[in-house]
Amino acid sequence: MNKLTAQCFEHFEKLEHALNALSNIQNSTNQFYIPESLQHTSINNQLNDIYYQSEGDGRLSKSYWGLVGVDSKTILKLETINTLKKAFQTSVIALKTSNENDWMNIYQNINSRPSIIKQSFNLADLSRLHLKQTYRQIPILRAQPSKVSFSWYSSGRSIKRLTKQQVLEKLLNLGEDKIHIQMQINNLLSVDDSHFAQIQTQAPLIRTNILFPDQQTQAINTSLPIFFDLSDPDHFPYVSELPETPSLKRTRKVRSDSKIQTDIFLQSLRIHRYNV
Repeated sequence: MNKLTAQCFEHFEKLEHALNALSNIQNSTNQFYIPESLQHTSINNQLNDIYYQSEGDGRLSKSYWGLVGVDSKTILKLETINTLKKAFQTSVIALKTSNENDWMNIYQNINSRPSIIKQSFNLADLSRLHLKQTYRQIPILRAQPSKVSFSWYSSGRSIKRLTKQQVLEKLLNLGEDKIHIQMQINNLLSVDDSHFAQIQTQAPLIRTNILFPDQQTQAINTSLPIFFDLSDPDHFPYVSELPETPSLKRTRKVRSDSKIQTDIFLQSLRIHRYNV
């Protein structure tokens, strides 16, 4: 086992042990808000959720949200876990860059070995390590807030600028013998545009707006419960609850000066034209 491989494995083992060593967060000394839809999964298990169940889709990750007030010792443990998460992520990237085969070997090793976290879930169908869920940082606030509002953000999208030749190559890769692809190739060749926008709508996010007693504010995207040092147990923050499912409507207005046309030009690739 070379140095990078040993380092990667060591970082993961330290992370797993640190996660498992967290005492029960939902005890009588801590205060927390967890939405009813997530109460079937304990806060500890939400933090430990770093494995796929069965053959999970690698493009998807589970989201949790809530607000948890804990003591300063627990905050220090959570900060240590975040440091270990970052160290593991860095070592994985270094190992992948150095030798992809070495990474695949250690990934298989992690997946096949007995796991204290798998045992804590008491589920036999936890299979592969979910890297995105392993890497994500536990949100820790700088102070106890006075108000926390959760909301769905449903308008996120990624935009990739492509040349005409790049779009043509992507269409040809889909099969120019197919009638609907040939029609789109003809549409592409019939316009003089030099660049196009490929738009991918992103999964809804949970956006959290936080108000502190000094009237300072903070906004973060949430995929794990938010923690803070419970300095004032008599005044747990006001929480604005979140609907169980996001609205299908856009939460942002379409800008009147948008450079991209609203209608899709090439359906198979989600290609839009730029306004002239």
